[in-house]
Amino acid sequence: MSQCQILVLDEADKLLSMDYQQPLDKIISFLPSDRQILLYSATFPVAIRGFMVNTVTDTLIVYLYLMPAILNCYGFL
Repeated sequence: MSQCQILVLDEADKLLSMDYQQPLDKIISFLPSDRQILLYSATFPVAIRGFMVNTVTDTLIVYLYLMPAILNCYGFL
């Protein structure tokens, strides 16, 4: 684990719930301090914000928004 440079958390809102917080903290403690953590989530609850403040440095947040016209074009509306 000390060689792991990137940790990817898909469905981060679920993985950062209280059920997973302790095991996740343990895993992160084994990673090098200069690791990269990628969080993917359709929602951005308070749990993710708290995790970012306490664990992640040099944060970049990307919000994706699909305009109704694009969704309609692909038959989603």
